[in-house]
Amino acid sequence: MKLPENAPLLVKFTMIGLKTRKQVLFFVILSIGITIAAAFLTKFFVAGVFGLAAIFYYYTMRWIDARNGWQTTGT
Repeated sequence: MKLPENAPLLVKFTMIGLKTRKQVLFFVILSIGITIAAAFLTKFFVAGVFGLAAIFYYYTMRWIDARNGWQTTGT
């Protein structure tokens, strides 16, 4: 996926290696799951890091959604 030139640095960084909305949504869900598991295991630093990752992925997904940036290839 080609991002516009005016994309925030956070969006550009988060989308490295990702091409579809489904991939980003997978990482949002994965990050939330790891955050919950780490919180139960009292690994609060890990929970905080993955909580931030979930927020970053979600922000990226919403930023691209707002600009109709997801390209469909028909497959």
